[in-house]
Amino acid sequence: MKTKNAIKRTQQLLADLQGCAFDLRAKQSLKRAVKKLLARHSVRVLRSAAQEFPNDGMTLFYILAESHLAIHTWPEKSLVNIDLFLCNYSRNNNHKARAVALGLIELFKPAKISQHKIIRLN
Repeated sequence: MKTKNAIKRTQQLLADLQGCAFDLRAKQSLKRAVKKLLARHSVRVLRSAAQEFPNDGMTLFYILAESHLAIHTWPEKSLVNIDLFLCNYSRNNNHKARAVALGLIELFKPAKISQHKIIRLN
């Protein structure tokens, strides 16, 4: 019998995207595209923040109803780092996390992808 307090397994998805075709200096376009992607997959954003850096890089951070998304851009290297964690507290979100990760990969159009999946407990 499953209980609400049972420990659940979930995924934290990490990705390094190299050789991105997306214009990483187009910060407003990036913010709009990520917001649209999260809405399309019914990921509820509680709060977001963006920090821009002198090299035109940016960190986007989203506090989500069931965890977080962090995106770090390095335009001078055509590199993006992604950290996505959707816990499974109220429902299984593994499929949603994978869909968002794939959507981000499609958005950035990288030449090379390095992905890691960490199994977490919550």
